[in-house]
Amino acid sequence: MTTNLTDKNGTTTPTRKEGVKMAGPAKPAPAKKDGSYQKLVKYLQEVQAELRKTTWPDRPKLIASTKVVLGAVFVTGLYLYVIDTILTPVIGWIVGGRGR
Repeated sequence: MTTNLTDKNGTTTPTRKEGVKMAGPAKPAPAKKDGSYQKLVKYLQEVQAELRKTTWPDRPKLIASTKVVLGAVFVTGLYLYVIDTILTPVIGWIVGGRGR
């Protein structure tokens, strides 16, 4: 049995016979298996292309950023030292040990 479609003009178009399988989605072609060397070369080429897109800071910006990072590390270290110095005897007293 054939199913027909009717468009705006009233003409009928046969679509397909019932019970007939239609083709499914196309299967992707199997990927070529590259060797380890080709994969490494491709990776390094992609890395080089990405590094070309990178904007590098100039020297004054780099020095300013380094100072900010070193300052943050110093402040964080000082904070942790103070907290450790205060909490070590307190925790030692709570658990019944001697602390420092």
